[in-house]
Amino acid sequence: MWSLEAAVVGDLRATPVRNAESTAASCSWRWLIEGSCDVDGETKIARYRHGFTDDDHGHVFSVTKSVISILIGIAVADGLIASIDQPPAELLPKHRQAMSDDTANVTLSQLMTMSGGFDNYLPDASRWDESAARGGSYVDLLLKRPQHTPGRAFWYSHPSAHLASAVLAAALGRADGQRPRTILDYARQKLFDPLGISTRPAFSRPLPDPFAPEFARAGFG
Repeated sequence: MWSLEAAVVGDLRATPVRNAESTAASCSWRWLIEGSCDVDGETKIARYRHGFTDDDHGHVFSVTKSVISILIGIAVADGLIASIDQPPAELLPKHRQAMSDDTANVTLSQLMTMSGGFDNYLPDASRWDESAARGGSYVDLLLKRPQHTPGRAFWYSHPSAHLASAVLAAALGRADGQRPRTILDYARQKLFDPLGISTRPAFSRPLPDPFAPEFARAGFG
């Protein structure tokens, strides 16, 4: 999706308004299902592809990473998290035994900016299965994964985003007690519903095996 006021994907950045409709119609990116042109907050042009309509829902993939960062900012403002300079040792104390010293001292800010030394490596399917068993933990599995020296470089990293999400979930657990809100609950309450953004239906269940067919069908593959 692109907007007249916002930065536009790829070589569409300089596309003038008069060409926006033809560009949306001719774009060949297989993953682009919608293109729109907004003027002063009002949609003037909208084109849908691959059989989708404005009533359909689609997976937003790594947009979720930015949403988690926004929600963490809201959680700081709400007093659920003291500071983005806190380390996992403080924010995820129940998982301290799974952390190396370097991991324990990474800051939440580094997780959010993917500069905590975690690359994009994900464990194989058998280890996901082990973590899904009674007594297992996806968070522990990610905390035990290989790590480079924190603060040295940017690594695009799914594990970093998952761990930032775990921090937010733990903060909600501390705030809410026995019946904590899920991150989706919190997102609806603090972000999506106030903005009038529809999030129903939404995919929300424990992280599945990322190599399994159902994972791909859910939109992750």
